[in-house]
Amino acid sequence: MSRIVVTGATSWTGRQLAVPLGERASDLLLVDSPAVISDKHSDVVAGDLDDASFARQLIDYKPDVVVHLQAIDRRRVLGSDRAREATVIGAQGVFGAISRMRHDVAVIVKSDVSVYGAGPRNPSVFLESTTPGARKSSYGRDLASAERYATEALAKRENASLSILRFAKIVGPEVNNPLSRYFSLPVLPTRIGYDPRIQLLHEQDAVDVIVHTVDRRIPGTFNIASAGVQYLGRIARRTKRYSQPLPERILKQALKRAGTPLPSHLLAYLTYGLVMDTSAMRNVLGFEPSRTLEEALASIAERAN
Repeated sequence: MSRIVVTGATSWTGRQLAVPLGERASDLLLVDSPAVISDKHSDVVAGDLDDASFARQLIDYKPDVVVHLQAIDRRRVLGSDRAREATVIGAQGVFGAISRMRHDVAVIVKSDVSVYGAGPRNPSVFLESTTPGARKSSYGRDLASAERYATEALAKRENASLSILRFAKIVGPEVNNPLSRYFSLPVLPTRIGYDPRIQLLHEQDAVDVIVHTVDRRIPGTFNIASAGVQYLGRIARRTKRYSQPLPERILKQALKRAGTPLPSHLLAYLTYGLVMDTSAMRNVLGFEPSRTLEEALASIAERAN
């Protein structure tokens, strides 16, 4: 049995991981920022990852596995500056503490496709080794910084493994994130003149791949996505919805009126699209998502209906 730490534990993914990781752990420490912990999170320890006292607590805990979920977009909750601190400076604190540990430790970092940046000059498919585009959002830049800190800190450790999971955008009936709400709309507002290729990951597969990686502890960087790539316009037709092409300014207004305002990295994604190669996920990590892109979208439609 292992001692496991999960940061970002109040996120949807963190809450879903509590049970399967609890079954695998002799001791499970769930941690998140005090700003996002409420009365319903009685099992979560409040801790600012960029605080020296948390670093000491983490070292003293002597975890066998650290699952770092803090690379999530919390700008609407924390504000831009504090969200960036939580992602970037928090990563420095966590990985700095891990670099000072002397025992074996496996580190799993939840990253995101935004680390590549969605733009008009991107390659048709991103490999894990592909140089990211120049049009990364501030969120994408923060993720890239967190990945870099993890890589640099653990490179000094011979008895530490690092697995970075770059997730496609997560959707599903329960996660209730901005993109899932967007795909629940009866009419999909789109940017006029663009029909991006879309790649997604079902919410349950997002949980399952982290548990899979905890069990196997295979180091490396892995693109994670459900099988299937589809154009946004075709998604609208196949899910029996209308799409409404709009100029960018009016698109933002329409999304806000519909109650589904999207952050800049999602607007870029729904304008230019972004597709990742997932061969390493299957052939090296040994994981196969159980739901295709179309099944992920169907699960949202069923909930909406």
